[in-house]
Amino acid sequence: MKKIRCIIMTTMCVLVAWFWASCTKDEVELTGEIYGKITNGQSGEPLNGVSVTITPGGKSTFTGNDGAFSFVGCEQGQYSLQAQKTGFQTNYKQISVVAGETAVGDMALSPAVAMVGMFVAPSELVFGSSMDVLTFTIHNNGNAGDVAWNLSGVDAGWLTVSPVSGVTGEGGTSVVSVFVDRSGLTKTESAIITVNMLGGSQAVRITVSPE
Repeated sequence: MKKIRCIIMTTMCVLVAWFWASCTKDEVELTGEIYGKITNGQSGEPLNGVSVTITPGGKSTFTGNDGAFSFVGCEQGQYSLQAQKTGFQTNYKQISVVAGETAVGDMALSPAVAMVGMFVAPSELVFGSSMDVLTFTIHNNGNAGDVAWNLSGVDAGWLTVSPVSGVTGEGGTSVVSVFVDRSGLTKTESAIITVNMLGGSQAVRITVSPE
């Protein structure tokens, strides 16, 4: 009788262990992680105290002495990373998060360059679900004479920008028109347009939602 009970108990333990292992194996990761390091674009050294923000979600964190940062529990999808620190140019990066994996968000920040009265406004265009065209303006309020500029980051399929380069005279302005096409959108999308001029850059964030 004792032998039979022992066999029964052993069998039950084996079945419980198999069931637990089977359940654990079948678990599906629903979120991913973002990990990266921020470095000085000139020296390559890690930068601490850099504010890193992800969109959508609006979560923020700061880099440590090793320049590292991380975001855990991120739902699968597209994110925009923004890294900023006083004395450096703000940088942006688009990143894809896959459930169960770690996405790399390494970025380099270049030391800020004085742009002698050059600025871009507004710094963000929100199209929502109805607007099709919005504009931002490049201002030349300095004394550097005529300033040539060009745009980068305008390769999103749903985004059209005109013009993509130009010259803004001293005391003048240049208007840039941004058009969006929602025909293929199924979720809110974002992009970063960078205005490059006088050895520096300024960014304009674009956000659009499907109809």
